[in-house]
Amino acid sequence: MGSEIFATSRERALQMLRRAPVLHLASAGLDGSPLGGAVDFVVHDGAVRIDAPGLAHAGRRAVLSAERTIAVLPDGSSTWVERVRLRGVLEADVPYVRMPLAALEGESRVGQELAPEARRAVLERLWRRGLPGDPAAIERARDARPPTRRPRSS
Repeated sequence: MGSEIFATSRERALQMLRRAPVLHLASAGLDGSPLGGAVDFVVHDGAVRIDAPGLAHAGRRAVLSAERTIAVLPDGSSTWVERVRLRGVLEADVPYVRMPLAALEGESRVGQELAPEARRAVLERLWRRGLPGDPAAIERARDARPPTRRPRSS
């Protein structure tokens, strides 16, 4: 998806996929015009299954993706996100279309590129800000690139 530093394990990518409320489908029509939009889905039997409206896409190459915001940094300079993407050919599985999970990729961008001291400073600012999702964002960032010391309590 991006730099190796942001790549997640396959297990983490599968967790991210299962947690997504919808997937975004991107494909092309027979004339090359873009097709896509948000689709409901279920992970079943080693594949993503999309309900009947997706049948128009069967046999076409497509990308299914989802993104979740982890945190907007206190200074507004960046947004930490997790993304999951699946590429392949949609297969007919009436009344659904399906895409096998073979090419599943996950990405977590939670400050791994920062130098250790800069990263710790960001985590401390998140801790001081104290919004409801900030403790989980701190733990996610620490999990993505250990070891990062816990932020100091004020």
